[in-house]
Amino acid sequence: MTWRKVEQISFGEMGMNEIDFGRCSPRYWRARLVGMRNSQYQEFQNQWEMTRWMAATIISPHLKKPIAPNKLMAFPWEMMQPDDIVAKITQYADIFAKLTPPAEA
Repeated sequence: MTWRKVEQISFGEMGMNEIDFGRCSPRYWRARLVGMRNSQYQEFQNQWEMTRWMAATIISPHLKKPIAPNKLMAFPWEMMQPDDIVAKITQYADIFAKLTPPAEA
C-alpha cells in the first residue's frame, strides 16, 4: 500500500486529522482500520438480514404456510463448507503416522 493511499484512507474513511495520524503507530493504525472494516461488514450483514426478514414477512400472508427467512435465501456468510475428511487425512498422513502407535496383532 502506498503512502498516498494510507493518507487517503486515514483522512477520508477513518476521519483522522493530521495530528492524530502523525501520532499513531503503524500497529495502532492497522488495528483501527481492521476494526473499522469489521464494523462496516457487520453493518452490511445486518442490513441484508433485516431486508430478508422483511421480505419473508411481506410474502407470508400470500403463502399457505409461512416461510422462515433463512429458507427464503441463504447468504454466503451463513453457508459453511463441509470439511473433506479424506483430503485432510491424506494431507496430514505423515503427522497421523507419527501420532498413531503401530497396531499389535
